[in-house]
Amino acid sequence: MGLSSEVVNAKSTVLVTDDDEAVRGSVADILALSGYEVLQAADGGEALRVLDQQSVDVLLLDMAMPKLDGLAVLEALGQPPPKVILLSALARYSPEDIDRKGLSEKVTRTLHKPCPPVELLAAVNDAMDELHNED
Repeated sequence: MGLSSEVVNAKSTVLVTDDDEAVRGSVADILALSGYEVLQAADGGEALRVLDQQSVDVLLLDMAMPKLDGLAVLEALGQPPPKVILLSALARYSPEDIDRKGLSEKVTRTLHKPCPPVELLAAVNDAMDELHNED
């Protein structure tokens, strides 16, 4: 499977939320080159503002961010929430933490940084497939 092997709906929107500008930019570039419309947010508060203003299909969410972390964003997501793919470089946030807070149903998948581009695209493509199969 190559980086652009999946046919992507050009209207599919992904919000990349990560406080690390280099990570956020490289993930956004990979997704944009694969045909997705990509929005970016530098922290959880900015992500929630974007989600209030625009429809997003998939939210790539860093867990460890200043101000508002990934758990707080998960708790604040409205209905229906976008498909959420967690990005985490730290073991600080475990699936058990997310389960304990009752948020596991909002999470589609968890990826560990650094994530190979092929794995990232596969996760986003899978989330889009799930989204379109729910219609």
